Amino acid sequence: MLFIAACATAGNVSPAARAAATQASEPAAGTPARPGRTGFEPDGVAFWNPLSGLLVGTVTTPQCLAGSSACPGGLVERTSDGGRRWQIIDRVSVPLEAVTVAGRGVAWVTTGHCGAASPDACGSRLLLLTVDWGRHWTRRPGIAVTSLSPLSAAAAWAVQPEPGAFPQGSNLVQTTDGGRSWHRATEPCVRGFGWSAWAVDFATAARGWVMCVSQPATDMQPKAVYATTDGGIQWQLKSLTCGFGSNGRPTGQVGTLACVGYLPGFQMLADGYGWEWTSRGGLAATSDGGSRWTTLAARIVTDDINSVVSASLVSDTTGYLLISQPENQHGCPRRGCGPQLLSTTDGGRAWTTLTTWPPPR
Repeated sequence: MLFIAACATAGNVSPAARAAATQASEPAAGTPARPGRTGFEPDGVAFWNPLSGLLVGTVTTPQCLAGSSACPGGLVERTSDGGRRWQIIDRVSVPLEAVTVAGRGVAWVTTGHCGAASPDACGSRLLLLTVDWGRHWTRRPGIAVTSLSPLSAAAAWAVQPEPGAFPQGSNLVQTTDGGRSWHRATEPCVRGFGWSAWAVDFATAARGWVMCVSQPATDMQPKAVYATTDGGIQWQLKSLTCGFGSNGRPTGQVGTLACVGYLPGFQMLADGYGWEWTSRGGLAATSDGGSRWTTLAARIVTDDINSVVSASLVSDTTGYLLISQPENQHGCPRRGCGPQLLSTTDGGRAWTTLTTWPPPR
């Protein structure tokens, strides 16, 4: 992947000059003007605090939305008012998949999309890294990942899919040098019986979680949540649903994680509070480190109506949801119902719509 010209020279431009150029040339957030029949699809959101966050997404064309070609590029946007307004801060020449934050001003962005049009199992083998709230970015050639959980600018955990085995056959990996090198980590997923790591999230260097999955069917997927309190040396099963034990035989439910929904994402906080979301599922919350789960935002995101694309927790009460456009456009305005960013400040009881984008085209 190469940055396009405006981005490749960013390191030689002063912050003041770059900000002035951005303000002069970039349109309002959420509706960036682009030549030809291009659109924008938001793919990931992450907040450092209730005011400051990043959004990444893909520049789309009818051809790439249909799966006949790769999408032409991606955007990184930043907010300083809690997600109501967004400013484009970087353009890249490949789609952007997800963004995760750590500490003060540190963020990691994964590139590419999982799918037939991707050059490998899950997009480009490149990560983008910032340590100054998105003002400058470092390109880090490395591995393709389906999930990334940074602890700092140097340390991160990730899930690496094996070529030809996606979505099964993934490995849990670690880096301590900013993504320059990665090594296999001990993981709890029972590889011999169809399980593999799908998502990872570490709230501290010691406390983390791994989501293991098996083969999905219809709108369901076997899922298991494991937790560690010693940096991944030992793992404890917290939840298991519609799955099999280590002997390959069907096992009973552990915890209350739902079987419905597949390709899960999740985020956990150090106190054990967290969110889990799935395709063809919804949003669920836990307050005990991943054992018991309760449904959240049932009126916002619903099975087979829309789905959570990305989510970001700032605290037990404050969080953000990026949701897809509805599958059924009945009742939408003529231009359609597009993706939305919403926030909650009361643990998910009430939600505020912050930004709405036009449907990708």
